[in-house]
Amino acid sequence: MYDNKIAQLTQADILALKNDETFKEYTYGNILVPSSDFIAKMSADNKFSLEGGLDITSQNIDYIYNSTTKRSDKVVTTVDTFGVIYKGFINTLYTNTPMTNPAGNLGFDNLTIGSGAERMVLSSATKGIKMQGQFSEAVVYNDDFDFSDAQAKGIRLQKATLGFQDLKLVANDSVIDAQDFEFVVMDISNKLADGTTVVQTVPYKLALTGKLNKKMPITDVSITLNMNANEADIKNHVRIDENGDLKEADGTYVGMTALLAAKGQLTKDNAVVIPLDFQANLTRTGRDQITLESLNASVEGKTLLIEGVSDLKAADKATKTTLTFKQGNAHLTLNMNSDNDFIEKSAGKLGDIMVGNNDYGDLYDNNGQITARFTDNSLIVL
Repeated sequence: MYDNKIAQLTQADILALKNDETFKEYTYGNILVPSSDFIAKMSADNKFSLEGGLDITSQNIDYIYNSTTKRSDKVVTTVDTFGVIYKGFINTLYTNTPMTNPAGNLGFDNLTIGSGAERMVLSSATKGIKMQGQFSEAVVYNDDFDFSDAQAKGIRLQKATLGFQDLKLVANDSVIDAQDFEFVVMDISNKLADGTTVVQTVPYKLALTGKLNKKMPITDVSITLNMNANEADIKNHVRIDENGDLKEADGTYVGMTALLAAKGQLTKDNAVVIPLDFQANLTRTGRDQITLESLNASVEGKTLLIEGVSDLKAADKATKTTLTFKQGNAHLTLNMNSDNDFIEKSAGKLGDIMVGNNDYGDLYDNNGQITARFTDNSLIVL
């Protein structure tokens, strides 16, 4: 519609184009059968909207050599047909107006794909995906826009944010509710020794809050994931080398944080309920160090806290990890090597079981069997 300056397409228009070779190229050979209420609109400023149903038949074409005719015959090898019902579908991302901060939506009120057991329904209360860009110079962000060409001209993407809220997917017995999502990227660039300017678009923020409900097995879990790299650190400390790899300048590092939390319950086939309630916080505290600020896990009202530090080597593999397990006043510290094997303090001994400043026993590894041995000579095999 954009290339051919078409403002509107109805069912009659689509059916009239079914034998048009250019239209077949645009649809990649798929066969489209629209419903009677189908209507697609494109405004003069590239704002697109779509309503109605569309049956799509996709086919894979192969060419098989015919020894009789000495020619390769066209053969349809597989065919797949599915239906899509659009309600409130919009694409307001594109514009013909030059601007440094293009923004828009790619979304819908409701999108139904397939039917019967394969039916999926996507819905959004906020028109789906929102995008916001910030360029160093004004650009015309439309179908003809090319990021590589813009970068070659010296235009930089200073920041781009992709996000959505309240996006729900219902399929079979599952409901996935993406309550909040944000993904942020930016361009970094520098000159190489030969004077060539290199550019890469790098992500530095990911945030997701969502929920999964499933009937069989019964699942009800809320999940939060946040990952952030310090924006100023990336700009000041990260360089692109001659191989296109991202490198931190000597003596510097990019600060990073990560959070993962899950809460709810899973039910196994034998009706055993598995409660979930944990939160992990990670921080990059040095060029060669990652700190587990805390990992809180709650089971039956009791909370286990884990803290730790991993030392890294050049290949970003942990050379040593120290973990401290805490519950109330009790605590246990364990060390692990680069192969994630426990480091023994003495023959078979992994660590001291402490309550406050008092030693109540030791944790041992007896040929792969972990055993807690207490000062009263009692044992617990873990």
